Amino acid sequence: MATTITLGRVVGSMIYTGTSDSNTAIASYLTSQGITPLVYDLYVCSANGNLYQYQSVESNLTWVLLLNLTGPAGTFRISKVYSSVAAMNAGYATDGVPVGGLVVIDTGNVEDEDNAKLYVKGDAAYEYLTDMSGAQGIQGPKGDKGDTGNTGATGVGIASITKTSTAGLVDTYTISLTNGQSNTFTVTNGAQGPQGATGATGATPQITAQVTTLAAGSNATVSQTGTAEQPVLTFGIPRGNTGEQGAQGIQGEKGDTGATGATPQITVQVQGLAAGSQPTVSQTGTAENPTITLGIPAGATGAQGQTGPQGPQGPQGDGTVVQINGVNQTTMNFISTESTMESPDGTYICFIKATWAATSNKSNYTVTFPEPFLSAPSVVITPQTTQGIGFGVNNITTTSATLYIYGVNNGDVSTGVNIVAIGRKAA
Repeated sequence: MATTITLGRVVGSMIYTGTSDSNTAIASYLTSQGITPLVYDLYVCSANGNLYQYQSVESNLTWVLLLNLTGPAGTFRISKVYSSVAAMNAGYATDGVPVGGLVVIDTGNVEDEDNAKLYVKGDAAYEYLTDMSGAQGIQGPKGDKGDTGNTGATGVGIASITKTSTAGLVDTYTISLTNGQSNTFTVTNGAQGPQGATGATGATPQITAQVTTLAAGSNATVSQTGTAEQPVLTFGIPRGNTGEQGAQGIQGEKGDTGATGATPQITVQVQGLAAGSQPTVSQTGTAENPTITLGIPAGATGAQGQTGPQGPQGPQGDGTVVQINGVNQTTMNFISTESTMESPDGTYICFIKATWAATSNKSNYTVTFPEPFLSAPSVVITPQTTQGIGFGVNNITTTSATLYIYGVNNGDVSTGVNIVAIGRKAA
């Protein structure tokens, strides 16, 4: 098996120049230039002519001063350093080196045979004197691995951190160490701030809906006028498409008047949106049975009104009572309907106002529609005033819906409600 032996750098030494003039200064300068010197490399201080060599002194590599090249007249002195022999010959007439002056070649490559050659300036050309490079010895064998050092002492670590006590806003924590010792530290917590006041209930928009009939085949439309508190929504509903004309038949006797063509079965749904958002409208279903969904934003929160004077105490009640036109009711019927509207295409809108005195939460008020709807209508319920009572509606059928009240505190609370039902009336 072949064996590779590293012989090191065997052609010449590198010669470096600079203004540094001590072992540490030279080493620092060469390191800053990215240079790693080898044993027997040379360094010339251009400031004073000192010549150094990189040697091993007591097993440490250091730059050792050999001699000064500037001495008295006639002594050894390097006048110029050239990067190549060709550059030296080209600069003979203009380099300012006097006849008899010495120059050295530093090619930057220790493998170059011209590196470290010394020339003297003659009367007509530079003349070769000697090669100043040396040889580095063969690398010695690798030394034996040293013995493993003794294991160091075990360090002290943290075993646990536990909160051990609380006094007011100050918590005390204990740090337990692995050597059995412990330390404590405290953390002061911020005090809890007061609860903010409840904001006033925002006003609910008073919505008015209008329906117009459009030409067959056109797109359904919706537009909004009025204000944010009292918006007016106008819906444009297209008629059904006219059927294709049949083939011309034999003229017969005049027939009876035909039945009225089918009108689209329209379903209108209302969806509440966050205050400040834009109203929306979308259409699903088919041209014959379209479903229109309206998105109505809640009104902006109004300013809190002043508290009115306390009224006289009323008589003892027997629970929650619904009043319609001033008459107590156990159920709510549309006997107090203030207005109804039916569009040409059959859309039917019912509107009612009712007031009551409430002393507890209830959920058993039935609203009976004056006429049945074709399908369960869309029902919207809004309070007439901004009092702290909530209203809701469920169990909506084609003939009735159930109202419920919540948020009632002790004592009589008088309030009112608007109820709007939108849908198609049954045939």
